[in-house]
Amino acid sequence: KAVSPKTPEFGNLFESWVFLELKAYLEYKKRDDSLSFWRTQTGEEVDFILGDQVAIEVKSTNLINESHLSGLKAIEKEHQFKRKILISQDSHSRRVGDIEIFPYLLFIEKLWAGEILA
Repeated sequence: KAVSPKTPEFGNLFESWVFLELKAYLEYKKRDDSLSFWRTQTGEEVDFILGDQVAIEVKSTNLINESHLSGLKAIEKEHQFKRKILISQDSHSRRVGDIEIFPYLLFIEKLWAGEILA
């Protein structure tokens, strides 16, 4: 059975797909960067932390709004990252402050081209 977009199941699958791409990239390129997540006791979270360089949040929506940025904004109180990235189904990339928003296919293209991690 197909999973319908805009459902919690779709969001979980979308996030899992990004995880698998990140994991595959790190292993294929033989990088030592850790792959983890971040969560506070109050529930703020960031889906993926690559080493100490990049914080990544994944949202399956096609229209990012301010509330989707809360985890990436909260994490900067504890750690400064070189990049903070939000991956979504938006049709175009843009910046909100120091947070980069990428359509998922563009992010994957940049990841495998070596443009995400220094």
